[in-house]
Order: sequence, then structure tokens, then C-alpha cells
Amino acid sequence: MIRGGAVHWFGLLFCAVLLAGFVWLQVVAGKRHISVELTEDTLRQGAELLPLRNIAQVLPEDDEESWDYEDWQSARALGELSGVPRRRKGIGLKLTDGGLVQAWARDHFTLRAELSAALERLTGDDEKEVR
Repeated sequence: MIRGGAVHWFGLLFCAVLLAGFVWLQVVAGKRHISVELTEDTLRQGAELLPLRNIAQVLPEDDEESWDYEDWQSARALGELSGVPRRRKGIGLKLTDGGLVQAWARDHFTLRAELSAALERLTGDDEKEVR
């Protein structure tokens, strides 16, 4: 364009649409795989759905001052990911089958509190049914 040559509008438009498509795909995948939803019955982390009845306990936070890692810190992260996503913090969960997993959230304090409250409601309902 500066030198006065022919401008290949089709090539420019094609490259722009191709780049926009890849960016759109990354945004959609990011929103799908790094989203968290807690309902009355399930915890969804990314593409993985975990029923709350499968969670036995929300484990205490790790001690920042300690040199030792907690067992849950090396456990599998929920959400079909290789680890806890960037800018998220893991929360240790003990499952009813004895396994350990890591839930994660950007605001891990709120997720920990809401998850603990949901588990208390769930165990409270189970105790009422037994009586």
C-alpha cells in the first residue's frame, strides 16, 4: 500500500477472519474449561461434574509457613486439566472413596465457605432422613 503496489484485499480479509476465529476458539475454550459452578447437588469445575455426595470433607488450608506439602496439594485437579489453572488456588477435597482431589477457584475463600456450607446442608438432610 505504501509503495503503490496492488493490495490483496482477499488475502488480508482471509488472514483477519482466520486470526479472529482462533482467538474466538481460545476464549470459548478458556471460559468452558476454567469455569466453576456450585449447585445444591454438584460441583462443576471446567468440564468435570462432581456430585456433592461423593465429597467426604473439605480439607483445611495449607500452612504458608510450613515447609511440608499437604497430601492433597499433589492430588489431581478437577476439571480435566493437568493442574490448577493459573491465578487460581487449590482446595483439598477428600472423597468418600478415600481419594484426594483439588478443587480450585480464583476466590478460593468463598468457594471453600460455600462448599463447606453445602456439605453441611447435605449431611444434615441425610441425618433427618435416617431419623
